[in-house]
Amino acid sequence: MPGPRPLNHESKKAGMAACNRNPRAGFTLIEVTLVIVIIGILLSVVAPRFPELGSSRLKSTTRRLAAQISYLYDEAALRGRVYRLRADLDRDFYTVSVFLPFEQTGQQDRTASAEPADSDSSVGEDPGFRQVWDPYSEPLQFPAGVEFDSFAGAEGTSYSGLADLYFLPEGGFGEWSFDVVADNGERKHIAINMMNGKVTVSGLENGNG
Repeated sequence: MPGPRPLNHESKKAGMAACNRNPRAGFTLIEVTLVIVIIGILLSVVAPRFPELGSSRLKSTTRRLAAQISYLYDEAALRGRVYRLRADLDRDFYTVSVFLPFEQTGQQDRTASAEPADSDSSVGEDPGFRQVWDPYSEPLQFPAGVEFDSFAGAEGTSYSGLADLYFLPEGGFGEWSFDVVADNGERKHIAINMMNGKVTVSGLENGNG
């Protein structure tokens, strides 16, 4: 009776390749369960921080705007100039200008280049107003998720278009305010008393005032 046929070299290689293959195709139920548990833990840690991110952006934006308003009020009294803060309520940014009727207005300055790229002539300068370079008066584009809600002034409340807030050397009368809102529904109210320059921000501790 003939004995077993010896394996040739090619047969040995095929056998070794079969042994080296991963014996498990796919994941076991335990592995899938572990992955789901890990994802759930990560979501429970990260997800609650998304509202905190919107709240943080809203807080920093309103603090900066409040500081800007307070600064312009003081500058108007100190320098004897008229300043204007112009807010675009639709595109959520603002610019600062000073009234210089006797200076050439054709000269551009560095601040103008800082306006958002899609700004148009509707946000440009009126005769006599110019954007003067000042590190504390640079245009500001609100971050994503933060926007103007309304502006309340002498002519009532506006929810769209341009809103102008003027700062006179002698101060002014009444209270003017901005409402700023985040995409998580949180809002802040920034108000300035034009008689004494006191700026208050609802919901913020150590606000300007």
